[in-house]
Amino acid sequence: MTDTDVKIVEENTVPKAINRLIKNGWTGAVASALITVALDVYFWTSGVRNLLVYFNLIYVFVTCGLAYGIYRRSRVCAVLMLLLFVLDKVYAPVTYSSGNIVFFVMFMMFFSGGVVGTFWYHSKARSQDVSSTKVLLLTALCAAVCIGFVAGVKYLMTDSPQKAWHEFHQQLDTARAKGSFPVRLDYYTVLQNAELNDKTLIYTYTIENTRLADITDAQLETQSRTNFTGAYCAGNMVKKYGLQVEYVYTQGLTEKSYSYNKNDCMN
Repeated sequence: MTDTDVKIVEENTVPKAINRLIKNGWTGAVASALITVALDVYFWTSGVRNLLVYFNLIYVFVTCGLAYGIYRRSRVCAVLMLLLFVLDKVYAPVTYSSGNIVFFVMFMMFFSGGVVGTFWYHSKARSQDVSSTKVLLLTALCAAVCIGFVAGVKYLMTDSPQKAWHEFHQQLDTARAKGSFPVRLDYYTVLQNAELNDKTLIYTYTIENTRLADITDAQLETQSRTNFTGAYCAGNMVKKYGLQVEYVYTQGLTEKSYSYNKNDCMN
């Protein structure tokens, strides 16, 4: 029996609703791969050539292989494609917009449909009449469970103190890697370093072109407090995770320091 004969038999014995779900599964996988390639080309031509671009290429090859497997009615490939998409969205950066949400739900429905379709195809009920409403509800239920899982994990990751402190460390490391220090803030002040010691962020400044002893504590305290409230009181690191910020002004052996915490955000 040729492939054409097999296709004709399948069209006559397998309900159209099931074939449609399977088709949505593999075409969704192909579309996901093509979108990823387009984004990689865009980033590459824009000068962004980090490891993420190369990892995306691996995703493209794996997705294309799984798409072929779903086309061949493979339940394993359908499940793996759904899991791959779920894991990708769990670890992807959060970008909320109406367009992103629509695409997310649409692809989740495609891949959930691929799972429902391939499992139904291999079941004993494949030759029975299938209600389109029934398979649609099963697909929607599968997609809803996956969407709920992604949303729940995202919430836990976003609300995690460990994740917040990890990202805060990364921001400081990135600033150092870019050579952001020292930086002259004005004619008198140079920011030499920003260092995190336990839960205390220490900014170290040197004073130039004037004597530190001639600058009043009121002036330095006002400047430090303004910097602190403007940079940290609106976020969670101070109010929720207990970050303290210390501003240290030095000149030779002379040193003045001012420390702030969440209580100072209430003033």
